[in-house]
This record gives sequence, structure tokens and C-alpha cells, in this order.
Amino acid sequence: KDAVLENKDFESIITARNDPQTVVYCDPPYYEAECYTVEFPRSDHQRLHDVLLKCKGHVMVSYNCCPYILELYKEFYIFRTVRPN
Repeated sequence: KDAVLENKDFESIITARNDPQTVVYCDPPYYEAECYTVEFPRSDHQRLHDVLLKCKGHVMVSYNCCPYILELYKEFYIFRTVRPN
């Protein structure tokens, strides 16, 4: 009922909603996964990390587990799980 849908760059949306009461959930294209047709280069993964690091509220990101992502998000609490595909 009160949902707002926006089609903008993730950085502008997250920055505009940076508030201690806001929970940001992101499900970006997985790093170096070949199953996406959308462009999300390494620089976008870095930009997402950088904007999430500045969030005043809670953030949650769904990612694949790989060395680059683990290193990139080392300042964050990382919860890992295994699931069957």
C-alpha cells in the first residue's frame, strides 16, 4: 500500500534515503557471474560498497561468496549460508 518504486541509479536512491530508521536491502548482480544480461562492472560493485558503508541505518546485501566480495565487504558482518541450486 505505501511502497514506493523508483527506477534510478542505486547510489542516488540509497543516498537520498540515508536515515537511521532505514533498512537498505540490495541484491546486485553477483560478481563475475555469467547469468546476467545487465551491465554491473567491478566499479559498480565498489560504488555499492562505498555508498552502503556510509549508511546510518542497517544494510543487507545478497551476494555470491568469492574472494573479491569477501575482501570488499570485510568491514561488514558477513553471514554465509549454503543452499542447493
